[in-house]
Amino acid sequence: MPEVRVVVWETDVTIKGDETPVRVAAEAVRRYRGELDRYLRKRPWFASMLRPVDVEPEAPEVVVRMAEAAEAAGVGPLAAVAGAISELAARDGGPDVIVDNGGDIQVNSSDEVVVGLYLGDHPLSGRVGFEVKGFVGVCTSSGRLGHSLSFGRADAVTVFARRASVADAFATAICNAAVGPDDETAVFNALERADEALGDVEGVLVVVGDLVGRAGRLPRMVNVEGEVKPARLETV
Repeated sequence: MPEVRVVVWETDVTIKGDETPVRVAAEAVRRYRGELDRYLRKRPWFASMLRPVDVEPEAPEVVVRMAEAAEAAGVGPLAAVAGAISELAARDGGPDVIVDNGGDIQVNSSDEVVVGLYLGDHPLSGRVGFEVKGFVGVCTSSGRLGHSLSFGRADAVTVFARRASVADAFATAICNAAVGPDDETAVFNALERADEALGDVEGVLVVVGDLVGRAGRLPRMVNVEGEVKPARLETV
């Protein structure tokens, strides 16, 4: 199955699927990232906002998706950037394609696929995954791993929603809520925020230390076997 990696500045995307959808999705990643960069050059404040903001109706679609998701989750628009690019690229690529933007994934598949859970050196990392099918966004935020801004201390908050932009924004919001003097309190606070998100999202998994919590309806969890092979690298 064809697989390609597209790197455009901070955007680092792996795309897998049938040959034509992969090519179309890769072109879409470059296009949407370019539209976002041009928007940010004129409005640099957009990248630093930590709360929802209004954007012009004529703003690029990727910017509108980010703003809409941020408004729903109560976070800044950049919290949805990776998910928004994945979502739009997978939509444009069409079935069957999977777009993974640094762990913020949009699946667009007529067959079931397994999305793995990777948490650095955590014992659960690489051992479990979720079976998903159709147009499904799967996004993870962490207060301990990665470069995304987070005010919480969860090892991971994984959110499932139809749209990856929405899953991405809520993953940040719920991870921000994972605070407290101990792991149990952090999980409890994150799950309270997750319960508020249900309706916008379908399911949430929260991992803090040895504790795992869940809210809503999660896809079927399965054991993951085998290795993840590196994709071919394309830089822009």
